[in-house]
Amino acid sequence: MFWDKNDKHKPDWFGSKLNDNEIALQSGDYSAIPRIFCVFSENHALSKARAASILCHLLDRLTFDEVVRIDAQMRQTTSMEWFINWRDYAIDSFFTSSMNECKRRAVVIFASFNPNGFIRERAVRMMKDYADTLPFIILRQNDWVVQVRQAAALSFTYRLQNLSDGEIIAAIPFADKLRWSSRGSHDEYTEKFFAVLTSPAYEQDLLKGFASSNIRTRRICTNALFGVKYPNIKLAFKRLILEPDPFLRAAIFKKLNSRGQKMDSTIGIFLNDKYSLNRILAFQYLCDNDQNRALQVAQDLLLDKNAAVRENARQYISNKVLDFDFRSFYKAHMADFSVSAISGLGETGKEEDTIVIEGYLNSATTSAARAAMTAVMRLDGTKYALAITEFLADHRVGLVKTARNLIIKVNSPDYVRVMEILRSTPYENTKQKCFSILLTAGKWQRLIYILDVLENGGLQMVETSMAALKGWIIGYNSSFAVASAAQIEKL
Repeated sequence: MFWDKNDKHKPDWFGSKLNDNEIALQSGDYSAIPRIFCVFSENHALSKARAASILCHLLDRLTFDEVVRIDAQMRQTTSMEWFINWRDYAIDSFFTSSMNECKRRAVVIFASFNPNGFIRERAVRMMKDYADTLPFIILRQNDWVVQVRQAAALSFTYRLQNLSDGEIIAAIPFADKLRWSSRGSHDEYTEKFFAVLTSPAYEQDLLKGFASSNIRTRRICTNALFGVKYPNIKLAFKRLILEPDPFLRAAIFKKLNSRGQKMDSTIGIFLNDKYSLNRILAFQYLCDNDQNRALQVAQDLLLDKNAAVRENARQYISNKVLDFDFRSFYKAHMADFSVSAISGLGETGKEEDTIVIEGYLNSATTSAARAAMTAVMRLDGTKYALAITEFLADHRVGLVKTARNLIIKVNSPDYVRVMEILRSTPYENTKQKCFSILLTAGKWQRLIYILDVLENGGLQMVETSMAALKGWIIGYNSSFAVASAAQIEKL
């Protein structure tokens, strides 16, 4: 029996591999896409129809980042695709009579990623006639082939005048990418895009962009809102209240403030913002615009849970009330605002104030105990170093972490006691924290501790100890310290 190479009933080489490539694609291997697309270079209608269906379903779930990655990946051809002369193909030949509009659109879009510039140019010209193709047209506006960019510019103008529902929202991250692209100036097109996005006719689309779960989309929409000559201030204030990301909230606040808007209606919200930088931002606004209220707010912020906020408040009060006694203020509020008052007294007090604070070291409230630990070490670290070391044996993870950080910060470890706690504790977290303190010892003593923990620290510490030993070996020549006779004997 002779094989007929023109037999239309049998798939050609890429078609015969279509099932394997589809399985690879479903597992997340996007390198299979170029091989799937190569089916369109063959003369087998069923394989083409199936490949178009695969690409159509894939297109529905791709994110912006994935599209950009696939665009680059499809141009990284291998030897199996080199023999295809794409220039000889018309995109219409990729279609079959059974393909619907959705599948033809998918074929054209993936053709715009083709390594051959002629195919990309033809594809981008065809894309203007398909709905929801503006994102992919914009991608080609930064193509390295001039003719492709020119075709993309014409298609961009057409699609921008004939937008389908949701098309401009899907194109937002692509337009932002084009704005920062370096292959020529794209200001003309990005300005047109964002002018349409912020126009009254597309306000609902802009609102959908602000409602997106993707912070990149919300950030771009925010920049677009303020990028026009007369921004929608009412909408900006609404976004200031609704925006979940603290940094984007701060950006909106700053943009409104820079345009001379009165922020009084939102100051109360910002002063209670979960994030400290936004509370500072609101306080600074009051300092610049309402000094009478700022002084009262500053006294309230002296008891803020964040150290930077308290410091800003103290600086402002110091400039306005020269004899303000911060120590007495914090002592007076120890009962009502124990954590903030303890922290504040630790930041402004003297050694003798540790008597007031040390009782809170035994507090059942972890936050109060941690604040007391930090405060007493700040005021009299030498006196309380041993007491803080004992907190390494506490069952509360937060206190163990704070103790470790304080001991390392003031450089006052009792290595013998730390090793005892490491050996006796049943908690892996405590062992790890103690071990990190032991690693601050000198070169040879550190090696002794590493070997000791490796031998006696239990299975929990083997991996960490081996990593530390490797690090010690790598850094051996960074110090020329010589082991003492006692250390040599110990080793």
